[in-house]
This record gives sequence, C-alpha cells and structure tokens, in this order.
Amino acid sequence: MGSSAADRARLEEIEVEVLKLQRSIGILRAEEKQVKKRLNSRYYPVLTLPNELVSEIFLYFLPEYPRCPPMCGGLSPITLTQICRSWREIAISTPRLWRAISFNYGGDNAHVQTEVVKIWLERSGRCALSIETDEHYECNDEFVEAILPHRMRWEYITVEFVAGRAASPRMDGPMHLLRQLEIHISSHDTPSYLSFHDAPMLTTATLWDFTYPPDLLPWTQLTSLTLIAKSPFECTAVLECAVNLLYCELTIFADSMQHPDITLVHLESLVLNHFQVDDDPAENYILSFTVPALRRLQIPEKHLGSDPIGTLASFVSISGCRLQELHITGARMVSTSGYRMALPFIPRVSFNSRLTHWYCREADHIRAHGTRSLADFESE
Repeated sequence: MGSSAADRARLEEIEVEVLKLQRSIGILRAEEKQVKKRLNSRYYPVLTLPNELVSEIFLYFLPEYPRCPPMCGGLSPITLTQICRSWREIAISTPRLWRAISFNYGGDNAHVQTEVVKIWLERSGRCALSIETDEHYECNDEFVEAILPHRMRWEYITVEFVAGRAASPRMDGPMHLLRQLEIHISSHDTPSYLSFHDAPMLTTATLWDFTYPPDLLPWTQLTSLTLIAKSPFECTAVLECAVNLLYCELTIFADSMQHPDITLVHLESLVLNHFQVDDDPAENYILSFTVPALRRLQIPEKHLGSDPIGTLASFVSISGCRLQELHITGARMVSTSGYRMALPFIPRVSFNSRLTHWYCREADHIRAHGTRSLADFESE
C-alpha cells in the first residue's frame, strides 16, 4: 500500500511538471509565431530590385567576356542558381551568363560535361559565343557535334583536336560572327575536316604545329597572327598569304632552309620567341622581313646571330622602319649600354632575361593582356 501511495504522489508531481512545460511550450510557440511574422514582414531591398537590374549585377560576377568562367564551383554562373528561387529564375533567363563556355575534362567526365555544355548553349539564347577547351584536353566528337549547330554564333573559339580520325565531324560552313580563333591539333597532319574560310569577321588567329590547308583561313583578312612551334620556312609560307597583318608573333626553331624575303607593309608589331628554351635559334631570320611600318619589335638576342647590334641595324635599314620600342629577351652577350649607344634612334629599349620561351610565365602574362609594353620588361 505504501508503494502505491508513493507512485500516485509521484504521478501528480509529473502531471504538474508536464502542465508547466506545456505552458512554457505554448509561450515559446506564440513567441516563435511573432518572430516569424516580423521576419516575413522585414524589408530586403535586394529582393525588390527589377529583374533587369539583377541580371546586370549578375554579369559582373563573371570574368569579362570573352574569358570563360569555370563550369562548376564558386565562380561558375551555376552558383547564382543556388541562392534562392527568384535568383535562379533570373540567372537561367539571362542568356549572357551562359555565352562563355569552357570545356576541360576528359575521360569519364567528358560525356557529363558535354551534356552541361548543351544546357549552357540552350540558355545562351541568340548570344554570340566564346568557347574554349583546355590546351591539355582534346575535343571529342560528341563535344564537336554539340557546338557545331551553333557555329553561326561563334565569336571566340579555342579548340584542340585529335587528328587522323576518319569519322571526325566536319567543322566548316558559315561562321559570320567569328572574330578570334585558336587551333591546336595533336598531329602534324593536314586536317581535311577543318575550314574556317567562310568567316568574314575573322581577324585574329593562333595556330599550333600542324600542316595548314590552303583554305583553312581567309588569310588576307587577318590583322593578327600567332604561329606556334613552327620552322621559319613554314612561317614564311603562311606570311606570304597574310599580307595585311598589323601584329605577328612567331614561336620558332631553327631550320636549314633558304628563306625568301617577306614583305608586310602594314605590320606594326613583330614578336619572335623560342618554343622551348633549348631550341636552336633561328639566327638572322629577322633579315628576311621588310616591314616599313614596324614600330615594336620583341626578339631573343640569340635570334640575332653573332653580331646582334649589326643584325638589328641591317634590319632597320632594309625595312626603312622607325622603331619606337625594342624588347630584347633571354640571355644576352651585349650590355644594356651597348644596345643604347649603338641604337640611339630607338626611343625605348628594354630587356627581359626571364622571358626565354613560349611557356614562360611572363610570356603568358603579356599574351593575356594582348600588348607588350615597357612595364613588362626590365630597364637595366
């Protein structure tokens, strides 16, 4: 009996505690409701901005076009679709967010990323396109077939191909917006499935080491041309066609061929590089050029032969040009004062001993900015 009385007493205590807790929970529920009401009524100015203005703000999140953002991660436009439903709808309906496409995964990821590329192409609407593949990754046929139907919108293209595939899809036809092109092919073969000749806006091209078919590009309309890992003889054959260049960059190695004269009457900037630091220099190839409008010259001293100052003086005399900037790269045997005393007619002479080959970090920096200036060189 004593035990039953104790249990009843304990039960009453529990019931009293439960009532107290229920009242506390009721008070908290009421407070929770009030807090939610205040939060829901709170004013968030950013959510009241017009969709058009939010779209413009989103564009500042990306690299400046035509540079391509990553396809995933914190700097991808996909991030903007993951903030809230409203922002997702705005991002998806803003074509310019999806117009710059970078494709840089191979192997098992290639198919998945190609499907993502198709989504971006659809979201980009009618915008002009910037498309690039990583220089260490070769385009597969699936990727090429995904972008080909949109070739009329291509504006900036950087692609690497696998040569020699019989079933490769043809990349040709009208490309009326194409302005800038870079092609890298993993073979010296002539790719019969490539032609960018029907591209009336194309003015800038970068071509790596492969055999260029005659109808690859509309050579005469180019104003900027970069040839990479070529011999002087191969470069000369192309330059004879590209007669309207304003800017020319040649990354070359020595050959034993005779070089015919090259006349480029409009050329203003000429850049010569080594491809690899241990490549034999193309000594005195510079003397093949007649470039009366030249204003800027960048050249490794090794390309000037055993008498660098004499070679430069002969080059300027033959061309009849009025050089404004001379940039000497790589190792030197002539002193800074030696150049400046011998070439007083060139207002700006600068040097960069670290810029020894194409893959130098400095070269990438200069190339990315599109210009060469004294700020990129040492004034020793």
